[in-house]
Amino acid sequence: MIVLQYANNGNLREYLKNNFSRLQWEDKIRMAKEITQGVLYLHNKNIVHRDLHTRNILVHDEKMLVADFGLSSYSDNKPIIPSKSIVGMPAYTEPQYFWNPSYAYDKKSDIYSLGVIFWEISSGEPPFRSFTSIEAIAIHIFQGHREKHVKGTPSQYIELYEKCWDVDPSKRPETKTVLEELDRMISITSEPININRNKEHVSANLFESVILKLNVNYIDHNQFTEFMEIGDGISPVHKKYLWQNTELTVFLKRFVVDINLDSNAIQELVNKV
Repeated sequence: MIVLQYANNGNLREYLKNNFSRLQWEDKIRMAKEITQGVLYLHNKNIVHRDLHTRNILVHDEKMLVADFGLSSYSDNKPIIPSKSIVGMPAYTEPQYFWNPSYAYDKKSDIYSLGVIFWEISSGEPPFRSFTSIEAIAIHIFQGHREKHVKGTPSQYIELYEKCWDVDPSKRPETKTVLEELDRMISITSEPININRNKEHVSANLFESVILKLNVNYIDHNQFTEFMEIGDGISPVHKKYLWQNTELTVFLKRFVVDINLDSNAIQELVNKV
């Protein structure tokens, strides 16, 4: 007999269907991170899941749990010949399998599936929902097609899932790297990212032009890592980071620019900072 934990929120597919309208980007990135942590645990044990999709992700008390290890196998860093049953969820299956059914699965196969799951978290819909057969989905993926970006998705998140579902397994990131990228997104975003992309683009350009005009030094956020929250749980949370190029520990101040601000208002804001 196998004893499994009860998941009071069902699987991720059901959870997204019932709760998507209330989810903020902060929630979605957290969900992606929790799933990645589960996959990383398996990969650190040299286990390839081989069947990752949103019906195999359970949700208990809003926490993501990777489940259904019926097709999982120890990899010992060696590829695994898949079962034909895997093609039952072709939307999450890397395209190599469709032109070579004896294609050997490895950890990068799970990464491909993660990319599709991340997209589903961003959309709230199953991938290729309009397709009427699994064969049509397989052909579509085989031809190089992927789901389209959902309006309002943060660019860093798009870049991450596109890397994960790259047709070339060698270009897909390691599981640890995926987790680090998600951690970076969470550290930058302490509030939900609810983006009006067109207005944000205009505001970002204005903000950038003001910075250049005032000769303010700009440092890319990717240079700051190993963030740590500092606070007593009552006062506002502050965050310190390691500045990679200097190996200094620094504090960063985060502020939000209203997308409706004009150039004069933005310049006044920069002067105050």
